[in-house]
Amino acid sequence: MTPEELVDLLAVAPASTGLVIDFDGTIAPIVDDPEMAAPLPGFAPVLGALASKLMLVCVLSGRPARFLQERLRAAGPRLGLIGLYGMEHATEGAVTTLPGADRWREVVSGAQSWLKPRLPEGIRVESKGLALALHWRGHPGAAGDAALLAGEVARSTGLVAHRGKMSVELRPPIQVDKGVVVTDLLRSCSAGCFVGDDEGDLAAFDAIDRLATQGLAAAKVAVRDPESSPALLGAADLVIDSPGDLLDLLRALTETL
Repeated sequence: MTPEELVDLLAVAPASTGLVIDFDGTIAPIVDDPEMAAPLPGFAPVLGALASKLMLVCVLSGRPARFLQERLRAAGPRLGLIGLYGMEHATEGAVTTLPGADRWREVVSGAQSWLKPRLPEGIRVESKGLALALHWRGHPGAAGDAALLAGEVARSTGLVAHRGKMSVELRPPIQVDKGVVVTDLLRSCSAGCFVGDDEGDLAAFDAIDRLATQGLAAAKVAVRDPESSPALLGAADLVIDSPGDLLDLLRALTETL
């Protein structure tokens, strides 16, 4: 698939088309400090414009929903924001969590307190309220220590460890992921697309494939960087070289619509 073919697919019937996009590495370049991540200038207005033309446009991320609200406020209220892989939904300024998720906040807080004095040099812990992430970007030799710490936390708390780009995340054992969310969002669309960059997005790609067998005119798009998963790139219908190139493509789609 070419970028032009993707634009054509999404522009045929905008009133029944859905677009779901990841955040980190997709609309926001990867940075060393997770708190400094932000979408490229221009993404918020483009996503807001697309949300006014398509059936749905949603940012689906492992970030907390509040974080997404802060970074994408300029996109306006029609842009959907779903955080923590589907555990949090932002609606009209409020954030709701899946049933049963809130009881894990105390567990996550306790795990963070246990981890902090045990972190070796090169590893930082990021609290997401309902999840924790251990990052070692810039310190590749710390990957083994991070995996051991995450494994110990998982065994003692019931949280589940998931690998990401230069990170491992600890989440509650709740049966939701990007594949579940993409299925729910796009099941009533005639055309749909998911854009991602990491191994956690493979579940969304799988969901797109299943929906395609049910009649969805579908596309899987990967945004590539030096840390991209070969499995994700191999499964994509279209590979884009950077968030900036994705922004150009979405601008072209906006102009076409």
